[in-house]
Formats: sequence, structure tokens, C-alpha cells
Amino acid sequence: IANQTTSGISKFEKVVLTIHVFDTQQHVYIGNCHGVSIQIHGKKANAILIDSCSRVNVVFGSVAETCEVINSRKVALETLGLCPTFALDKTDAITVWLSKESMNTSSFVTSKCTEVNIS
Repeated sequence: IANQTTSGISKFEKVVLTIHVFDTQQHVYIGNCHGVSIQIHGKKANAILIDSCSRVNVVFGSVAETCEVINSRKVALETLGLCPTFALDKTDAITVWLSKESMNTSSFVTSKCTEVNIS
């Protein structure tokens, strides 16, 4: 989170990060991020792992294997392509938006999660 202080009042500004995937064998690891929007562009990533994050939005195209979220809170995921498996573990308040392609093919595995919303 980028923190700006004006006249003693703290204002938080959302940071947008862009990750480019150049090879289908690449894994994307997102760890200890807070208050960030992340866009993953390029080729299909092999896997995406989101670990110990809060207030994070991730938008991505297709994933070859899995998108996994661990030990996180208030996460929003949006797939624009195919993602065969979503694995959610120890995560609270997560929302997953599926593309039309993923609606009939994606599977979910959850463990110790609360407030899971799938659209």
C-alpha cells in the first residue's frame, strides 16, 4: 500500500502491479502483498500461488494447472481464460469470478476457508 499523509490524515492509494509471463513453464508466486491489484499478462502460466496476502485482487488469463490461495484474507480472483483447479486453504473472504470457459471445467478444493463466493 502506498501511504500518503496530508495534514496528518493518512490516505491509502491502491497499487496496481503487472506481471508478464513469457514461458508456459513459469509459476507465479505472490506473497505477503496487501492492498494490491495484480494483473498477469502474457502466455499461460503453469501455476499461480497466492500466500499470506490481504485485500488483493488478481486478474489472469489461462493457467495450465492450478491457482492456489493459502493463508490469505479478502482476496478476489478473476480468470479471463481457463483454470482447471482452484485450491483454497486457510483463506477468509475470497471471491472467484470464472470466465465462461472455466464455468464447466473448473474444480475447487477448499480447506479451513470461510466466506467463499464463486461467480
